[in-house]
Amino acid sequence: MLNANTLLAPRLADLLVDLYLVGLYYPRWAEQIEAEFLRNWAKVTQSVAKRPSQSTQRQTNSKTSSDRRAVKRLATFRAAVGDECHVSGFDDPLRLEKVPPQVDLNDRHVACAAIVLQKICVETNKLDQVFLVTKNLVDLAPIEMSRLGVRVIAPGPFIDTLLERDPKRVETALSKTASDLRAPPYTKEQLISMLKLHGATRTARYVKKLN
Repeated sequence: MLNANTLLAPRLADLLVDLYLVGLYYPRWAEQIEAEFLRNWAKVTQSVAKRPSQSTQRQTNSKTSSDRRAVKRLATFRAAVGDECHVSGFDDPLRLEKVPPQVDLNDRHVACAAIVLQKICVETNKLDQVFLVTKNLVDLAPIEMSRLGVRVIAPGPFIDTLLERDPKRVETALSKTASDLRAPPYTKEQLISMLKLHGATRTARYVKKLN
């Protein structure tokens, strides 16, 4: 399951989608996470910058343009993954009671959605492991969530875990992420820097050795 802060990171999100497209995992999120994505897009991407020289009209136009880009970006994720990306039922009060008290109040919906996914896996006899991929580990109580069958993990270690399981498919995803960006081109050095930035150190070393 992907938290909003992973979807908001531009090149990281591209790679996470491409890792799905090569069949390494199934990305899931809740509609509430989509709302967070849209709400925080401008701030994270620095698309909206208020400068003293800007008129109110220019600021409004800039925000409108940023909002459109956010909606388009989110629509791209949905189109890639399909309607099954949405987790439902996480806002049930009885299910929310199962969220460990150590989880931050603002992240209870994220934790609960991951717990719902874990329950579905158990009920359908699937062997899938549920990962909650987030850049904010502290607020999602990794130790307590692991006791419920959910592994809370940062994006970099998650990518490194996939590399360990299937290097060739990860390599294919990395190649797609880089080749899809042509204006301007995305260099090998930029890809390595992005991986290091998000803590995927093993994957960064792997890419560095590639011809």
